[in-house]
Amino acid sequence: MSKFKEGKKRSIVASVTYLLLSVSKIILGLLFFSLVVYADGIHSITDFLTGIVVFVGLSLAERPVSEEFPFGMYKAENLASLVVAIVMAYAGIDIIRSSLFSGFGTIRYPLMLILLEVVSCIVTYWLSRYLSKTPGLKLYSVKAEGIHAYQDTLISLGVIVGVLGEWLNYHYLGKAVAVGVAVYILYQSYFIGKDSLLILLDISDKGAVEGIKKVVYTISEVVGVHEIKVRRAGPFLIASMHLEVPPSLSVKEADELADAVEEKLKESIDSLVYVSIHIEPGSFSGKWRIALLVDKDGNLVENIKDAKRVIIVDTWNKILEEFSLDKGDVRAMAEHLKKRKVGAVITNGKDDLLIMKAYGIGVYYSPVKNVKESLELFRQGALDPDVKSR
Repeated sequence: MSKFKEGKKRSIVASVTYLLLSVSKIILGLLFFSLVVYADGIHSITDFLTGIVVFVGLSLAERPVSEEFPFGMYKAENLASLVVAIVMAYAGIDIIRSSLFSGFGTIRYPLMLILLEVVSCIVTYWLSRYLSKTPGLKLYSVKAEGIHAYQDTLISLGVIVGVLGEWLNYHYLGKAVAVGVAVYILYQSYFIGKDSLLILLDISDKGAVEGIKKVVYTISEVVGVHEIKVRRAGPFLIASMHLEVPPSLSVKEADELADAVEEKLKESIDSLVYVSIHIEPGSFSGKWRIALLVDKDGNLVENIKDAKRVIIVDTWNKILEEFSLDKGDVRAMAEHLKKRKVGAVITNGKDDLLIMKAYGIGVYYSPVKNVKESLELFRQGALDPDVKSR
């Protein structure tokens, strides 16, 4: 998948950079008897290996969906992030161990070692910016590498202090700085590892759930939505939901509505790659558009020929539209209501209004003429949708 191309490229750049730094630090640390520079070189080797792990993880994640892996291998990217976190934690512990329990001889050529760490500081800071600004999708493993690169900048600063301490025989100074930096590395590795592990265990993404709700409720035909389940796979989202629609919709219309919801969601949420929608009849307390057939006094009519106006409201009595009714032109009214995404008509009469049903609009018969009372009965699910039972 091309969306991983930039992340792969930047992980390779990071790996090559760390390889060059680690070789330089290990050789010079051994040659010039600097424990702190040698330890930093070992740490840079772990950085090189984590860059390779990220590259492999992204390479697996970009493989296309198959019968064996119907949801893709996107979680390989999260697994790579977890490995990065583990390696970071190991590096932090190793730095503490090396600082407290190891020792070399008398340091030589300290200015050269300091220059090496200054170069390392500049390069790793650039690398942290380079990785954190990776364009396209938010890749957790690349983000983890960017955080790690910034930590390496701090480590290089600490190593410079450590070299000065070794040079001036204040060995405790370098040890103290190294331990402080190591503790910070352990702190960051905990949060990176925690996030990666929770995603691998399919923790719900509450922010994405709320985002999906907002998008779905902008679609006027939708009555409600519940049972929204969202999980992450790498940088992507996979979601399922129960979509509530007016019961009068045909199977074809309900399917078209589900397709429209899916399309709208994918347009609004770039990282959403899979949506499973279960259709079910909407609860009467949900988000409806309701048409009321009323007389000149604003009461529900008993016969359609007596209707003077049509009022379109939502379930909370908010008037969305109001228009006069041409006498007897029920088809025109049905067409108009369909265009306005009306899901139900409430009347006090016994007219069958089959034309409404033909347009996928439910017809509900209220025993009372008062509009507010009728809407309350509708919300309670107490209105009769079948004229033959009256």
